[in-house]
Amino acid sequence: MRSKQPALVRQELWGVLIAYTLLRRLMRLMAEQLQVAPQRIGFHVAAMAIIDLLRFAPLESAGNLPKRLALLFEQARLFVLPPRREGRTYPRVVKRRSAKYPNKNASQA
Repeated sequence: MRSKQPALVRQELWGVLIAYTLLRRLMRLMAEQLQVAPQRIGFHVAAMAIIDLLRFAPLESAGNLPKRLALLFEQARLFVLPPRREGRTYPRVVKRRSAKYPNKNASQA
């Protein structure tokens, strides 16, 4: 957070939450179009593509925005993650504590 005053910190937090919600909403729409679960859309790659779209939107005419958005939705198939593998479990275990010094064996005694 860059703000120092409580009101501005609150405003900045709201801005971050709104941006995150918009990202997730666009990702959900992409998932619906591709008929996959929303969790299968990779957050980082999709977020970078959406941010690039928004970053360069002011440089283009307003008529090009729907075309760029349609192109983004066409590229959405590249953001789909492979399905999760089922049946793999890694139970929690406590690691053995390594000894500070090696154990003596019979030849050293």
